[in-house]
Amino acid sequence: MSSVSGNGDLSLPCHIIDSEGDLTMLTDYDTGGIGASAGGLTAANFEVKNNRGVGIEVGGDVTIGTGTVCGNADGNLSAGGSQTLNNVALNDTCIE
Repeated sequence: MSSVSGNGDLSLPCHIIDSEGDLTMLTDYDTGGIGASAGGLTAANFEVKNNRGVGIEVGGDVTIGTGTVCGNADGNLSAGGSQTLNNVALNDTCIE
């Protein structure tokens, strides 16, 4: 199982690859686990837990087959499109 956990230490820099393909350091950002502002996410057999921001935040559709998305400070899942979740611990089904 892959894990995305513990992200969001604001004392560390945050970098993205911008639309021109350049590595850019962000100076003002919301931190979290996995983000794709203009895309979606398809994943399986992974956990996104205990991140400072939103656990998963995407602009498109989310499809997850088996996983855990729990304990993220600003919410666990935000998607601009549809959500297809199979065997996923989320919100009320989280066991901490």
